[in-house]
Amino acid sequence: MPLIARDRNHIGLSATITVPIYMRVSEDRFRVREVHLIPLYTVGVFGLCLGSFINVVIYRLPRGQSILSPGSRCPSCDTALRWYDMVPVASFLWLRGRCRYCRSRIPWHYPVVEAIVGAGSIWVYAVFCQHSAGAMPWTAIRGIALL
Repeated sequence: MPLIARDRNHIGLSATITVPIYMRVSEDRFRVREVHLIPLYTVGVFGLCLGSFINVVIYRLPRGQSILSPGSRCPSCDTALRWYDMVPVASFLWLRGRCRYCRSRIPWHYPVVEAIVGAGSIWVYAVFCQHSAGAMPWTAIRGIALL
């Protein structure tokens, strides 16, 4: 259950929400460490976006296409996708795994790669990063790059 820790030096919306993470220290001992949810959420969104970019690289490099332009298109009908068609994982679920324009199926590996990279980035951040509240740790970004 999330714990709300209020900072006495700030007023109003500056409350930080933390969640305890139980880490194994030895066979019979665990260490509890609190992780702030706002940076955790930020790292998760960054990881989902990174997973989406990895999907672009996986699709385009073997075909000899540029990874920067043109914008994303449906592989079946070649229609340019709008920004709301490309929200990692959420668009796939919202459209029920089909293209908005031609209704052809979108392969499952796209949201799976996005979700794995997003979850991996959250795991790296929660387990390995020593941070202060509100600071984006470069250790997390370096750890995510290793995924």
